[in-house]
Amino acid sequence: MKDDDTYRQSSQFQLWSFSSSKLRSLREAVNAAAAERVRKNLVEERNVEGATTNGDGDANSEGGIHVECLTPDEEQILVDFYADRVYKTTAIFKDEAKNPLLPAHIRATAVIYFKRFYLRNSVMDYHPKQILFTCIFFATKSENLWIGGIDTFCRITSGANKRPVTPEEVLTHEFLLCQSLNFAFAVHHPYRALHGIYLDLQQTLPNIPVSELGKWYDTAKTVINKTICSDAQFLYTPPQIAMSAYLATDNERFTLYLSSKITNDAEREQVASQLTKCQEYLKKWEVPTLAQATAVDKKLHYCKNPDKDPNSALFRKRKAEEAQHEEERKMKKFKEAQEKARKEQDDLFGAPL
Repeated sequence: MKDDDTYRQSSQFQLWSFSSSKLRSLREAVNAAAAERVRKNLVEERNVEGATTNGDGDANSEGGIHVECLTPDEEQILVDFYADRVYKTTAIFKDEAKNPLLPAHIRATAVIYFKRFYLRNSVMDYHPKQILFTCIFFATKSENLWIGGIDTFCRITSGANKRPVTPEEVLTHEFLLCQSLNFAFAVHHPYRALHGIYLDLQQTLPNIPVSELGKWYDTAKTVINKTICSDAQFLYTPPQIAMSAYLATDNERFTLYLSSKITNDAEREQVASQLTKCQEYLKKWEVPTLAQATAVDKKLHYCKNPDKDPNSALFRKRKAEEAQHEEERKMKKFKEAQEKARKEQDDLFGAPL
């Protein structure tokens, strides 16, 4: 029960483990930066629209637009709601015998990628619907699970969601997802620790029938499945989450197990205190309701970043500028090649070796 030095050297611990106050500060910073971008770009969007309709892009950029952006708590409601949608969507993948195709750890990986993405980005920039399928598809690739390629993936998700899901929709933000994950794709789940404890329980508490331990294991796994979309992954280590799940489902037996593993009273109290905090967090956490998410989504409609919205005039302007810049770059490269060829042709002895 001592510090797991191997885990503490992992990218998960170093990049994605926080205190509750640090996690809150991080989300507030992401939210504040996004709100500033939204207000700035909404002014620019108005100017672009004014230039398009009136031929005059000199609209007043100092006032006239007052937008109420999402708060960090409102963003979190939407993120947690759609994290649950990610988890539920992974259940639609089945094999020919109608058995689940994605194991629990891959379903959890998709959710964790999704949650980590929104520690670096705001829903005001990227709506969760834009990232949902990207996280699921990339999770299958990072976990080496072949599901038939992007076309098969889109066919399955389109049928389940009753709307077309295109390869472009899935792949457009894949590199952005990788950047947001700091290219650290390994995920340590509580499932492995949960199974390890199950095996150890058989040795430590031999008087309990294996069948009962199996039921205990299944019940504890259900606790983890129900809270996989929570912030527990950022606040606690995988073994802490696994032990807290056992503690939540049979306090008396797990306390006995803990007493047999940690004989030092002070150490045992310290571990028990941390597990109790994690258990209480898991117990009180709930997925936001559809009504809560809908209310936030309606507000988001008026404060989404036009620079990321394909339907906005600002987005179309930026894309046109990018296309023009690319065309100019190609033309410049073509002219340089022509000039180089002309000089080589004019040189009696050819180009220098």
